[in-house]
Amino acid sequence: MNSKNTNILCPVDQKRILVIGGTGFPCTNIVKKLWDEGHSISIFNRGNNNQIWDDYNPRIQTLIGDRTDISTFFRLQHHVWLRNEASIPWDVIIDSGFAVDVDAVQNIINVIGCDIEHYVFISSKVCSIPEKDTPLNYKLYRNIKLECEERVKEFYNEKHLI
Repeated sequence: MNSKNTNILCPVDQKRILVIGGTGFPCTNIVKKLWDEGHSISIFNRGNNNQIWDDYNPRIQTLIGDRTDISTFFRLQHHVWLRNEASIPWDVIIDSGFAVDVDAVQNIINVIGCDIEHYVFISSKVCSIPEKDTPLNYKLYRNIKLECEERVKEFYNEKHLI
C-alpha cells in the first residue's frame, strides 16, 4: 500500500492531481479524462468558470487564486498547512501554461517544490519554430514560453514533461 496517499476519495492506484487552470482549453478535456479515470483533482484558477465542475464533485476541489499574484501562492501554501499535510498533497501538477509569465511559473516552483512525481507544463507550438522563422508578433510570447520551459526543466529535471 502506498502510505503517501491517504486521501479516501482517491484509491491507492490513482493520483492526486493539481491542474493549474482547469476551465479552458486544453484543461477542460484533461480534467474530464482524469476524472473519468478516477483521479482526485484540485483545480487552481481565478474561479471565473468553475461552475462547469459542479456535477463532478466531490472528486474535484477548486482552489481560487491568480497565478500571477504571489499572495495567491502563499494562500495555496497555507491551504497545504491547514490540511496538516507532511508534504504537498498532490502527486502530479499539470500547468496549463496559459499565463505567459516566468514569475508565475517560478512562484509555483517555490511553493510546490520538488515533492511531486511529475510536473506537466503545457507549452506552445510556437516554441518549436526557429526564432528566425517566428512571426514578429509571436517573438516575445515564444521567448517567455521558452524561459518558462527552462525553469521547469531546470528545477524538475527528470520529473517534468513539456
